[in-house]
Amino acid sequence: MATQRKPEHLKKKVGAKSIYTPELAKRVADKIASEYKSLTLLHKENPEWFPVRDTILGWRVEHPEFVDTYLNAKRMQAQLGAEALKNVSEKAFSFTYTDKDGNLRIDAGAVAACNLESNNIKWSTGRLAQQLYGDRVEQNVTVLSFDDAIKSMHGKIKE
Repeated sequence: MATQRKPEHLKKKVGAKSIYTPELAKRVADKIASEYKSLTLLHKENPEWFPVRDTILGWRVEHPEFVDTYLNAKRMQAQLGAEALKNVSEKAFSFTYTDKDGNLRIDAGAVAACNLESNNIKWSTGRLAQQLYGDRVEQNVTVLSFDDAIKSMHGKIKE
């Protein structure tokens, strides 16, 4: 009689010991704050010490003291993104060429690529630092007393 294996979701998960230390957390946060790059790219560029994305995201749950450090680093990273927008717009004007008639032209494809890059930076910067760079939402709210609300509803029902 063959033995049955446990389903995957019932198996005990055994993981590596956490590499978290306050010193490493500070170093990671400093790196995040100093470069406008994804966690995945930062790990690829610094695999010897920079943890993988999932580890860093896990630290936010497992180490409450890391949450504020991480969020501050991401806000600083958003400021780098805002500064990067200026570089993108300047880069767009550097893609020029001279056509066969000797006229100076701007490469429309390169400008479109810069526009895409610019929109991506604006979107992610707006999400990283919503209060500084996010879309402004304006709401107009009229507060009615209960009696006024009832009268307003009756007026709409009669119409």
